[in-house]
Amino acid sequence: MINHLMTKRLKIWVYIFLAYTTPLFAMSTDLKNDNPGNETFSAYIGKGYNILFGYPLPNNELIEDPGFRKEIFDTRNSLDIINNVACQKDEYFSFVEDINDVTELAMDNINVEELNTNIIPFSASMPYKSYFTDLEIKRKKYIVAQNTCVHTYVTHNLRDSAKNINKDFLLVTDKLPILSKEKIEKECQKMLYLYNSNNERCSKSIRPWVDFFQKYGTHLVVSAHFGGKTFNSLEISLDKLEEIKIYSYKYAIRNVPYLNVFKAPLLLQEVVKRKGRGGGTGLSSGSSSGLSGATNRQDGETRRTRRNVIEGKNSSLDIKGGNQMDEEWKELTYEVWKNSIYTNMRPVHLDLISLSSFMRIEKKQSYDIGLAYYNNLYSMDKENYYLSRDITDVLSDGKQITGSGKGSLILSCPVGYVKSTGFIFTFDTSEKIKGSNGKEGRMNIYPCHNKGEYDISCLYINKNVHVISFGWMYCVKHSFVKFETIHAKRSYTSHGKNAHGKNAHGKNAHGKNAHGKNAHGKNAHGKNAHGKNAHGKNAHGKKAHGKKAQGKKAQGKKALEKETLEKEALKKKALEKEAIEKEALKKKALEKEAIEKEALEIKCSDGYTLAFGFKIKLEKEKNLENVKIKPCALGDSKCIISHTKNNSEYLLWGFCVPLSFHSIRSLQVTYIEESHVTSDVQGSCSDQYKNKYDNIFLGFSFSFDKELENFEMFPCTMKSKHCVSKIGKKKIKNYIGMLLLCRNDGGVKRNFTHY
Repeated sequence: MINHLMTKRLKIWVYIFLAYTTPLFAMSTDLKNDNPGNETFSAYIGKGYNILFGYPLPNNELIEDPGFRKEIFDTRNSLDIINNVACQKDEYFSFVEDINDVTELAMDNINVEELNTNIIPFSASMPYKSYFTDLEIKRKKYIVAQNTCVHTYVTHNLRDSAKNINKDFLLVTDKLPILSKEKIEKECQKMLYLYNSNNERCSKSIRPWVDFFQKYGTHLVVSAHFGGKTFNSLEISLDKLEEIKIYSYKYAIRNVPYLNVFKAPLLLQEVVKRKGRGGGTGLSSGSSSGLSGATNRQDGETRRTRRNVIEGKNSSLDIKGGNQMDEEWKELTYEVWKNSIYTNMRPVHLDLISLSSFMRIEKKQSYDIGLAYYNNLYSMDKENYYLSRDITDVLSDGKQITGSGKGSLILSCPVGYVKSTGFIFTFDTSEKIKGSNGKEGRMNIYPCHNKGEYDISCLYINKNVHVISFGWMYCVKHSFVKFETIHAKRSYTSHGKNAHGKNAHGKNAHGKNAHGKNAHGKNAHGKNAHGKNAHGKNAHGKKAHGKKAQGKKAQGKKALEKETLEKEALKKKALEKEAIEKEALKKKALEKEAIEKEALEIKCSDGYTLAFGFKIKLEKEKNLENVKIKPCALGDSKCIISHTKNNSEYLLWGFCVPLSFHSIRSLQVTYIEESHVTSDVQGSCSDQYKNKYDNIFLGFSFSFDKELENFEMFPCTMKSKHCVSKIGKKKIKNYIGMLLLCRNDGGVKRNFTHY
């Protein structure tokens, strides 16, 4: 049925065609169709085909195969048509156990060469995604029966293609950018594209290729078989599937007259029959086939029960071509449908060649890079399945691990899970640390980053028994569910500017005192010298007989003026220095104030948003029971502490998830706290529980006494109404804190319930 030789000939004509692509723009594509019979076939032949979004198998929910795209060649007057009727019925069932079986069944209807093995055909189509959920997530199993009738084989003659090509296709192809795999992986990662494909880093590189694939597809339809096809499926148990595999000859379906083979009563009885108590198949030993006409020996009551089971089974019949959906389609026979195909022929098998065949050599590699990126964006696999889900459903698939202790702490995921995110909080209880100016401070937080596919633990190593630690870790089933862990810290001595400002201020004070001392000495010395000089001159005047009194007065006046000038100069210098010192002190005070107001923040990468987080503050002289904890706002890319002070320590921690998850903005982190607790308590997301949306989606509680001798940390049960926090010694007063991921209620303050 598949004409491989014809496809190879067409590829040869593609190379001949490429030698004449330069003058194509001057050629006319305004051709008229003189043969109306060709319109049915030209609606498919010469079109682009999207190998990811296409689905060649029958599906009643699809009016047309979604893979067909814009016209690349006008084929109305260049089709070769061969009429040859051939029909094929499945003799036995096919088995669909996983998504690869669906791909193989669909690929039987496609002939394509040189497809990269990393490309998953049809994986972005609606039917494929539905099967993916059923087979890979819900673990369903199916048996399948197919019928195929081919009436006509139609191919396009590429010898006349040069004058019939779509000029817009050539223009778009010519403008496609040259791609670099390394550059795209660095500048336009998948999460960034899904978040904002119009950002500058993506719009000038990969975005034109994605738009090209969406508009013209990934391949060209050069030929096709037209006729009709049916796809009959039934969901069955794994045990029954294995039984039918072993005893397939007992389930022959070739002679079933119904188009829906599961309409045959005897066949259905055997399909839904359970195994006997002795481990047998439950089939009659004298019957070689469920369709052999053997008499049903079961009584009427058993027959009615089985009929009820049959009617509840998930069976379907999808039809492409022919008489499809009349009112009595369940009663439609194979012969009636086969005879109706003449009036409604559809493409049931396609021959495709890559659109890179029509591109120059320098763009062929870019085509491969672009198609791989396109596949990674839209194909349905386990990673993309999770990325498209509700965040609460994703979180509920994981496990929360908590722990506490003195010194070192190790958290490990259970078997079958890997680490995704988490933290270990530590607090040094020693008095030496409490009163010191050490850079580390008393509090610290160590993030639990995912470091690879086999990373299952988070650990903190410290032999100091004065350090207590609390840890929380979130584990996932699949290593690709990676949450981004972010954190920040600021202690009361971590500011280099603050320390520097304090030391500089001491130097300035010392300089001012020294300056005053020097100035005072200088002034005193000047006065003494002046007196001495004056005394000498007076004595000389007395000895010098005959000097005039006027000369004495002039000399005295000159000395006085000099002294006055010196005093003014010294005073001016003192004022200038004082002004400089005041300005320096003012500047340092402003710097100190700015540091105390400096913000501390954590921020998610592009394409991610905060899904859980908190902020912690503890003043220098306060005990841990005076800690201040506030939740971060969700649905934003960052969490901020707007103002920090030198006398306090600050911690920020959170994890980010891809923006493709649903319902993130409908959630909030709720914090409940209470001091001096002497009994077990429970916290909840809502005062009045109405439905599952009032459940706790994620969370943990922690407690400690005033002396920090007894401390515990517990995970909250996910998808539950309440989170319980138990304390060991009932008579000792404890501080209890609880962080819960809840539905957004506007931030209503919650309190514990004691019991």
